[in-house]
Amino acid sequence: MNVDESREASELLRADRLSEFTCPDCGYTASLVHPCLCLMPSHRAVIYQVDHEEMRAGCIAMFDSLKRDAFPCERYRIARDRHELREKFLLFEAGLDDRALECLKIGVTGQAKVDGLVPVDVECRVVLRGIGDDGDLHLAIEVGEDTYLSDMPVDALRLFSEPLAASSIADEQPYIVDRAWADHAYDVLDREGLLG
Repeated sequence: MNVDESREASELLRADRLSEFTCPDCGYTASLVHPCLCLMPSHRAVIYQVDHEEMRAGCIAMFDSLKRDAFPCERYRIARDRHELREKFLLFEAGLDDRALECLKIGVTGQAKVDGLVPVDVECRVVLRGIGDDGDLHLAIEVGEDTYLSDMPVDALRLFSEPLAASSIADEQPYIVDRAWADHAYDVLDREGLLG
């Protein structure tokens, strides 16, 4: 889908309803799992939601080909589910850096553990639920069946966007920007003395 050409698609994606299906007989609504290629020409970005590893490998080959053909994009991203697709869409639409958000999520996770919301030995997932009109990032910390909400000013992203811009990985735009990439970025920023 090209979100520049389809206002309906962008509204559904923004509302987290893009992959919903409602049964016309009983009214039951479910989220369908299927691949989705999201083109954002005005934001010079492409996001591809894939649903298995083989597809991810094919997507990498496709992105490599598009880059060689000088397709005018700065960010090519692979999302593993509809939540990541929506999250990257919201960030790119707002002109924000998904790399900085992934680094910020590590800090949010650490603080949640310090505050006792998340046990130290338990993994959690931090998800961007939205960006408010006031400029706040609406985050959710998901721990098993429990969800804790946290709002942060969008300026919190500068804690990482500015160090990233000054680092040796400033121009690194990997296809997959997730927790593993953020761990790598943290190591680089720490080694280069860019973390406050």
